Amino acid sequence: MKFLMIVRPGTAPLPPDLVARTREWLDVRLGDGRCECAHGFVDGGGFSVGSYDTIERLLSDRATYPLAGYVTLETHPLLSMDEAFRRIAMLAQMDAAAP
Repeated sequence: MKFLMIVRPGTAPLPPDLVARTREWLDVRLGDGRCECAHGFVDGGGFSVGSYDTIERLLSDRATYPLAGYVTLETHPLLSMDEAFRRIAMLAQMDAAAP
């Protein structure tokens, strides 16, 4: 399953060694395919899209994120566009049928 992971900066200064370790952490995941893409936000933080076959593996990866104590991590499961529109169409039909 694919997940959107958003990193939002905190207020504490970031230790330079942890910034370097975080870059290495992300490069490993980009290299082995766990992470499909990663982008930074102009005003700080960023996001990535990753694939995990179990929630446990996702949580394990999050637990090893070097900057975890300095940022807010958000994780959101993703749907394919086909599945998202299938669900939207189903809800629209249910709404249209409601009295």
